[in-house]
Amino acid sequence: MNHFKSAPYTTFLSFWTREMIYFDDCDQKVALVGNFGIGGQAAAHMLEILIAAGTSQFIVVGHAGGLHTANSVGNLVLTDKAVRDEGLSHHYLPSDQYAYPSKKLSDKLKSSLAKQGIVHHIGSSWTLDSMYRETKEAIQYYANEGVATVEMELASLFAVAAYRDVAIASLLVINDYVTFEQWNEHLHAESTGKSTFPIR
Repeated sequence: MNHFKSAPYTTFLSFWTREMIYFDDCDQKVALVGNFGIGGQAAAHMLEILIAAGTSQFIVVGHAGGLHTANSVGNLVLTDKAVRDEGLSHHYLPSDQYAYPSKKLSDKLKSSLAKQGIVHHIGSSWTLDSMYRETKEAIQYYANEGVATVEMELASLFAVAAYRDVAIASLLVINDYVTFEQWNEHLHAESTGKSTFPIR
């Protein structure tokens, strides 16, 4: 957010605990929204407000933990589905293992990344409600299932978007690994920072 606050082509606004930056040089109305909290409940609340205000397309950009060291810190993962190991999505959709983003918008995001030469991977994510319940057994299970990342919002956001019939896609940057005995954190690493907002 700080990168864009003082940019000459943006207008910065704040409301409640949230921050919104409008891009004044786009053909359509485009805004960056952040600092609305952590977890599916906070993210879904913000999404509901934006949908009610008339927004119909959303791209989620965020950090995630990596479940495979083959995906290096700073790597980008375009999410194709999210494991619904949280509670909020089940209030919007019938219970199922996964929630899905919008294929059309995900394909457009994939095409945009490719045109700009931005290296990325396609992968699934594991969404849960607590950052302290990534047990060794669960980590190993989802890693063996081929799930690429773990975070706390996507399944909730995908479910809300599906229920409200709006388009959503997600691009995550890996900022740490949760597969070791000790936490291997790179949230403030240079590789992570360079990857967070690659698209302009």
